[in-house]
Amino acid sequence: MAERKVRAFDGLAEELAQREGKTKTGDGAAPKPKRRAWSGHVQAYAEARDGELLEIPVSSIRPNPANFFHVDDIEELAADIAQVGLLHPLVVRHAPDGATDYEIISGERRWRALTLLSEREGGRERDAKSIVRIMSDDDAAHALISANVETRELTVRERIEAISRMREIVERRREAGTVSGNTAELVAEAIGMAPRQVKRYQALAAAVPELVEAVDADLLTLRSAVELAARAPEVQTAALAELRGSYDGRKHTEAEAAAIVARVAKPTPKKRPVPAGPVERVEKSLRSSLMTLKRVVAIEDAKRHEIAALAREIITLVEEGTEG
Repeated sequence: MAERKVRAFDGLAEELAQREGKTKTGDGAAPKPKRRAWSGHVQAYAEARDGELLEIPVSSIRPNPANFFHVDDIEELAADIAQVGLLHPLVVRHAPDGATDYEIISGERRWRALTLLSEREGGRERDAKSIVRIMSDDDAAHALISANVETRELTVRERIEAISRMREIVERRREAGTVSGNTAELVAEAIGMAPRQVKRYQALAAAVPELVEAVDADLLTLRSAVELAARAPEVQTAALAELRGSYDGRKHTEAEAAAIVARVAKPTPKKRPVPAGPVERVEKSLRSSLMTLKRVVAIEDAKRHEIAALAREIITLVEEGTEG
């Protein structure tokens, strides 16, 4: 394949993973950033440098409004932190609205667990080890998505949303001229999926919501869901009803799902009229003759009424002439 010139992304996800001790560099473990104690809102905000590790009060950290990933198991994590402390630092950036707070890029679950512990301790302030990053909105969104895609088990709906948002980021970067290349390939690279897999998730974006939920519930495979998503919404709904009805705790194979979809999507043939037999033909002829006879009789009755009326008029005229 011909070599294409593509400007690589800034490697934020890899860098974040290295900083949190999840990966190794070529020289061994990733170097730990220098740690500095919290020194007050204004001073810390003004002095914090990109990549610096700070101890920041949890009350000075806010969740990221762009985070659409589910956050669960907070109680369990809070119990772990209470016993052994916070093992991995949060990744934050200066709040984009100019406030002295920090906005989470990675680690909202850890922040919520620390907040829960603080509340249980009567509001005692807890500090969170946090790596401060200097990032634009798109860089922060990229890092947020990459961190979650790489480290968590996501739902199908979350993967669809992640791909959609990453595509928007890539398109803005292409317009700005900071990246070049095929959009679909750039999105796949940023998400860490094969381009074909990305296209499959994109195909489900317009499917009925129940179909996406069915994949998460292991009712059918992703490929089967993509094929069903190409059908009309009513076919999707009908096929899902049959798939649920025949579900025995085992995910339907692609062949089983295809058979159900084909059966549901097949149009119901129209009933052809049954040819009339001898008796039916005679009955039809008699009915037609009877209707004709009734019409003739009605006409004859009308004529008789007209003749009688005319006769009465003649008699009246004759009597008037005689009297005159």
